[in-house]
Amino acid sequence: TGVVDPNVVLSWSAGNGALYHDVYFGTDANAVTDANHLSAEFMSTTSDANFDPCSLELFTIYYWRIDEVGDRCTKAGELWDFKTWFEPNFIGWWKFDEGSGDTADDSAGYNNGTINFWY
Repeated sequence: TGVVDPNVVLSWSAGNGALYHDVYFGTDANAVTDANHLSAEFMSTTSDANFDPCSLELFTIYYWRIDEVGDRCTKAGELWDFKTWFEPNFIGWWKFDEGSGDTADDSAGYNNGTINFWY
């Protein structure tokens, strides 16, 4: 799972013979995998090789699939996923939600630390 800004614009490279692209998008992997034009996960058919899902929720995993539509057939695409995140301007984010132990994991990903107990 990749990590992206919640204002991401998804893009892809069109395959040979693709005239259009069917865009499927959502938070349920199975629903996106099984989606068709009647599903809520169907977003649009486009000739552009990009899709703007518009201001996504933070800390959420999203799934997307692009089907290539040719003049004679449609080829189902692979399922892709990413998690929304932001790049804060601080050096650490310790939520202290580990539950036990003496290590505080840094949710920003840079500075795990050891908790010292002073009595």
